[in-house]
Amino acid sequence: MKDGFEFPTIVHQAAVVSKSSLIGEGSMIMENSVIKSNAIIGKFCVINSLSVVSHECEVGNYTHLSLGSKIGGGVVIGDNVLLGINSSVNPRILIGSNSVIGSGAVIVKNIKKHSVVVGNPGKIIKNLDLIQ
Repeated sequence: MKDGFEFPTIVHQAAVVSKSSLIGEGSMIMENSVIKSNAIIGKFCVINSLSVVSHECEVGNYTHLSLGSKIGGGVVIGDNVLLGINSSVNPRILIGSNSVIGSGAVIVKNIKKHSVVVGNPGKIIKNLDLIQ
């Protein structure tokens, strides 16, 4: 909330959202997405169509799960992360803030912040800290 204004949280009527999950201000949950039990979605996130956020996941602020992205139970994703179309993250993985996960990538190990990751299994191809 800023200066008395609160941004709405939008949940499509065809999304399935557990009553035990929390969704931050200004976030959008699109059609046919699933947010499972005890998941936490940060502020100003987009959980796009056909995406799944499994149980006990934490999704940081300003993060976008593109079409068909799926994250397993207990995953923690930092702020300002983009998961590309049809990307998958195995359970109990940590993805650092300001990272980009390419379309179709399969993440099987923790990812440091400021990383660009592609492939199956996911491989870091660039560190965004080094770009000026």
